[in-house]
Amino acid sequence: MILRRLALAACGACLLSTPAQAQQAEAAGGPLRLAGITDNYLSFVAGKGPAVRPTRPVEVWEWTFFKNDHTVGSLTFDTAAFRVRIDCQAVTRQIIASEAFNDGELLLSVAEANPVVTIEPGTAHFMTVRAACEPGYQVSGVATPSSHRVARVLVDRYFAANP
Repeated sequence: MILRRLALAACGACLLSTPAQAQQAEAAGGPLRLAGITDNYLSFVAGKGPAVRPTRPVEVWEWTFFKNDHTVGSLTFDTAAFRVRIDCQAVTRQIIASEAFNDGELLLSVAEANPVVTIEPGTAHFMTVRAACEPGYQVSGVATPSSHRVARVLVDRYFAANP
C-alpha cells in the first residue's frame, strides 16, 4: 500500500520538491544500523540506538534496501526511506513521510499521514520497533554503513552472496 502511494504521488499531487523538504532521510545522517533481514530486503534505522527504552513516541528514519528494483506505476526504485513515529509502549508505528531512491538518487519525497498500526512481534516492522526502542538491539550480517549510498553497495553484496 505504501509503495502504491509513492507511485500515486509521482503523478504530482503530493510531490515535495523544495530543498527544505526533499531528502530529509539523507539529511538525517547515519550511521545506519541494521534492523532486520528478510528474503527481499534489508532494513536499517538511521542514527544511534536509545540508551534507555523511550517512554514517549520517537521518530526515526527506516531505510529499506530491496533485493530487486520495484516498479509501481511509472516509478522504479531500489530503496525506500520512511520516517516513522514509533510508540515503544504501545508497540505501534505510523509512517509520516516517504522517500524513494534509485541508484542513490532521490526520485520522490512525500509527506504522508498514514494510520497508526499495531505491530505484531515477529513481523518485519517489529524489527524497526526493536531497533528504535531496545537499548543494545543489534542484528549481525552487514557492517554499519555511514550513508544510504554505502548501504546500497553492502546490500547488493549481501544479496549476491545470499541469493
